[in-house]
Amino acid sequence: MFYQSLINGESFGLVAVIIGAGLLAYGVAFDQLTERLERRGWTHGRSSLLVAVGVLVTLTAAVPLIGWRAALIVLALFGCSGLPMAAGQLIRHQRNLRRYMQRLQNGDAHAD
Repeated sequence: MFYQSLINGESFGLVAVIIGAGLLAYGVAFDQLTERLERRGWTHGRSSLLVAVGVLVTLTAAVPLIGWRAALIVLALFGCSGLPMAAGQLIRHQRNLRRYMQRLQNGDAHAD
């Protein structure tokens, strides 16, 4: 059988609720971390990396419910759709930083 949950029977619902509550707590904590990172300027041009971390944590938490095979397939699918966007964001950010630095070196006082 392709779909193989690690949890069977009546405990499935309870485990799903526990995992959901854990992910909710994780989401609150990760939001607070993200806010700190934003204040330090770290997230500028890197927000897709934070999204990728969130997806990885969620898929890992889902393994007891959906099984490793399904989680790996979904991870691969997220990689197919997310990697081009993440790489593009990083490339655009680096390009914008180079342009900004070039404008500053050229004496452009409005290099924002």
